[in-house]
Amino acid sequence: MINLQHLPVGHRFHPTGEEFVNYYLKRRIQGIVDHPCIIPDVDICKWDPRELPDKFHGESIIHRDDQVREWWFFSPHTPQQVKRSTPSGYWKKTGIDRKVKARDNGRIIGTKKFLVFHIGQGKKGVKTNWVFHEYHLPTDDVLNLTLLYSI
Repeated sequence: MINLQHLPVGHRFHPTGEEFVNYYLKRRIQGIVDHPCIIPDVDICKWDPRELPDKFHGESIIHRDDQVREWWFFSPHTPQQVKRSTPSGYWKKTGIDRKVKARDNGRIIGTKKFLVFHIGQGKKGVKTNWVFHEYHLPTDDVLNLTLLYSI
């Protein structure tokens, strides 16, 4: 049972982009691992999206809530030229990268990418409701923080 006075950063664990980058991603890249585990390490391209919620709940202290359809992962950085394929499909980048800014001074502290899961291969892939937001530090090429959700 989680002591409510010691909740992780983020209201009801819905961190902002700034909190994801400045607190969770930055600390994890510095080698600081939360105990107990809040955000597990998972190579999301080794799994289909429907399998990821169980991976999350198997490793994180965040309790399952049927109302919440969001899960968080640290995953290895995938260079853009490498296709983000899974056993049954692929993640396709959509839209433009967004800047994550610090609220206090407006300084750019990271970037956020949007990806949508497609079942199948290539142009024959069928778009699904699985989406992930991928957060990066400006200078990091080792680790991403991924927010996965189903709409």
